[in-house]
Parts: sequence; structure tokens; C-alpha cells
Amino acid sequence: YEGQIYDKIMLNSYRGLNYLQMADEQGARVEFNRVLRRQEDAVALKQRRISRDEKSIANRKRQDSARARMAESDEVQAKLKSTYAFLDKYRSQGAYKNPYSVFLRGLFFTTHAAGNSDLETARHALSEVTASSGENRYVTGLLQRIEDRFAGRPVPRLVHVIFETGRAPKRNQVHIDLPLFVVGDGNV
Repeated sequence: YEGQIYDKIMLNSYRGLNYLQMADEQGARVEFNRVLRRQEDAVALKQRRISRDEKSIANRKRQDSARARMAESDEVQAKLKSTYAFLDKYRSQGAYKNPYSVFLRGLFFTTHAAGNSDLETARHALSEVTASSGENRYVTGLLQRIEDRFAGRPVPRLVHVIFETGRAPKRNQVHIDLPLFVVGDGNV
């Protein structure tokens, strides 16, 4: 088994947590920086795939107008709409990054900041989490702590408890029957 890019991102995230558990701050710092690099690699890889697929789709549309008309049929559109209606509540976020891994990275650089550049790193990571996952009072609180530290205000020490359920998304395959048309003499 060769892991997917998201497996590798999570591997570095948990290795960072393991190093923190062993009180190895430098090891954790290395792993959370690797999380950033893996996230950037994943974004670049996905962007290349999306560009390649968009070009392929455009070429196929030009080459096969009958197939395009078939995909636009009321029957196919109704099936797609009923199968994927739940997706309407989601919005596109552009480059996807795993918000949990970004949060862990931001939390690490908030709590183990060696200077202002680490606080800036934490601010950027936690702002990304807010942008991708919406407002969260804990993330907002961490961002406020960062601003307090920049302003020289005293910041009380906190213990951060992260509870994981062990649940993860799963993939399902859906089969959609497409009506077939016989094409000949310029007619469908």
C-alpha cells in the first residue's frame, strides 16, 4: 500500500503530536513544518489534475456533441440532482487543505512560539482554518491570544484538550445509468 497525499499529511500531523508527547519540541516543529510542505504539494498536485481534467473535458465536448446532449438530458440531470442534492449546501473553497492538520500546526506555533515569526506562522494557519471551516470560538480565542502576545499583553497559560472520535469519511460509489442514443445520418 502506498499512502495517498492526505495519509501523508495526517502521518506528519500525528508524528508532531507524538514528539510533543515525548517533550521533543524540535521534532514536533520539524513535523508541523512538513505538514505545511505536504499540504502545499497536495494543492499543487490537485491543481495540476484539475487543469488536466478540464482540458480533457473541453476536448471531449468538442469531439462528441451527442454525448454532451445525452448528459444534458432531463432524465440524466434529474438523476444527478437527486443523487447529489446534498452537495448544494457546500461551497467551493479553492485550494483544499486539511483543516485539522492546519489547526494543529497553528496551535503548536501559538503555544511553542520562539519569536514573532512563529506567532505570525500561527496567525496565518489559524486564519486559514477560519477561512475554510468558518468561525469557531476556540480558533478565534487562539487568534486573540496571538494578538495579545504581539501587543505585549500577558497571556495566561492554558491546557488544550483535543478529543477525537475516530470517525473518518468514507467513499461510496454511485452508478448512474445514462440513456444510449443511436447516432446516424446526422440525427440522434
